[in-house]
Amino acid sequence: MLSTLSSTDGAKPGARTQSAPGASGPRRPRLGGETILVADDDAGVRYALASALRRFGFRVIEAASGNDAVALCQSELGPVDMVLADVVMPSLTTDELQAGLAAARPEAALMFMSGYIHDEGVRRRVIHGPVPFMAKPFTVPELVERVRQLLRGTRT
Repeated sequence: MLSTLSSTDGAKPGARTQSAPGASGPRRPRLGGETILVADDDAGVRYALASALRRFGFRVIEAASGNDAVALCQSELGPVDMVLADVVMPSLTTDELQAGLAAARPEAALMFMSGYIHDEGVRRRVIHGPVPFMAKPFTVPELVERVRQLLRGTRT
């Protein structure tokens, strides 16, 4: 049985990290080391997501809020290929976050995620909206497949 991503470990808010060269573990196919910004105010969830994506060869930047995500997109010198953002975070609404990210990195793909899928506002504005969405919890293989689909420009 595949485990789901959960809040099990902490990370410093707004920490910017990369995958370690020569990291141990089985080699997995990858698209080419794209950069993904993970934005989630729960440090444990953010750490789990970032760790999982790094294991599959992605470079990961971490943000603890919507404001941090936009600021990192503005200041990052290298490419930001995708933003994976929690829906419920302090500082910005999803519309404000989407607008800020589009202004800073119009080429970056965006996918929202949330564990609040029973909330009417989340369902109406995000789940059925134009931006790809993943309901938490999800497995690492589900996450990686959706990320790869989005980066390839295909959606299911």
